[in-house]
Amino acid sequence: MIKYLESANKKAKELLLGIKLNQTMRVNGVPVTGSVVTPASKSQHLIGHALDCNIIDGDNWNSNKAFKDKKESTNAKKFIEAMKTKGLRWGGDLSDVDTPHFDKQVPASSMDYDYKYFFNQRMISEKQNIPLKTW
Repeated sequence: MIKYLESANKKAKELLLGIKLNQTMRVNGVPVTGSVVTPASKSQHLIGHALDCNIIDGDNWNSNKAFKDKKESTNAKKFIEAMKTKGLRWGGDLSDVDTPHFDKQVPASSMDYDYKYFFNQRMISEKQNIPLKTW
């Protein structure tokens, strides 16, 4: 997700937006508070492939409520489209709408997901850094 965070930061600066990260990597078994939707048992957060954020445009916090009330800013929409163009899924397009959410999906039924889950959760439990690059 590092390259996507770098792209998000660059686009946010270009649009004069602030991005407030609410959650990225989740640790299995730790309760999730403040979620917009019920967390999936095979969440992209559990493998480090998701982030939840609010998009701040001046005084407008483009939060879940702002999107529900159709009060999101034009620049927030531009930011979302830019992230989708970079290859991220936006939670506002999911059947269980989750507007603060972006992810680089790895199919939850795939071996790639299982490997990333095992490795990343193990590294966290051992208090080790998760490598930024895998071979």
